[in-house]
Amino acid sequence: MTTDFQPTRIQPHGGGSTSLAHLAAAAASHAVRDLACHVGVSLGLLKGNEERSCMDTATSLYNKNGLIAYGDKLLADCEAHHREMSVAVFDFTDLVEVRRIYGKRMVQGLTGVIVEKLLRLAGGHGFAARTGPTEFTVVMPAMGHDKALAAVQRVLGRPTRIEYEEQGCEVVLVPAFALETTGPDIESVEELYREVRRSIDEFQREEQRHREHAQRAHERHSHPMSLNGLMVDHPVTERVLHVEICPTVPAPLQSAA
Repeated sequence: MTTDFQPTRIQPHGGGSTSLAHLAAAAASHAVRDLACHVGVSLGLLKGNEERSCMDTATSLYNKNGLIAYGDKLLADCEAHHREMSVAVFDFTDLVEVRRIYGKRMVQGLTGVIVEKLLRLAGGHGFAARTGPTEFTVVMPAMGHDKALAAVQRVLGRPTRIEYEEQGCEVVLVPAFALETTGPDIESVEELYREVRRSIDEFQREEQRHREHAQRAHERHSHPMSLNGLMVDHPVTERVLHVEICPTVPAPLQSAA
């Protein structure tokens, strides 16, 4: 699957164009929203105001209701033409930590980049949906597993990641990611989505077990020894403990890669 990657901050390297960066980010955000709506219209999925209930207002992507409703339409079309369809789920759990450390503006910028990348991954025939607070799903019709995986790596890199820079700080997010392709036993997009989500959940549970095991092992080897067994008959005098801690020099992300 993928590995966890905590948000990384590197040393500032210039902020003279901060206002221009914010204007560019705002313009990109509006463009992404327009593109998302355009994709929906081109697919024939937006037909009336009642279907706005299938949209995520924060990103203009489909929500989980939209994923199920419109995904089934694409699935039926693929089955009619004997084509495969792949569904990829990306869980950017570190967005919560980014918000805590860097604030709402950084999360908005990161989310804009995520949306833009996932729309590019979906292409003109698929679509992207926001299916949870930090979870996004991409439906890729007429794509088998290998072709869909190659598309993910082409758009999001390997390992799968999102990079964003604002005010001299660079944040890199690596999501939990899983991909599944239709088969004879899959009857709906919801079923396919649940299969993918189950894979991510199993991966995250296994990762949590590894962390807990490592923590317990660390605690077992870190318990302080009782001084009672070390007592001697005569007092120890003039005992001096000297510890030197070398200063830690932060390394830029580029040199640490």
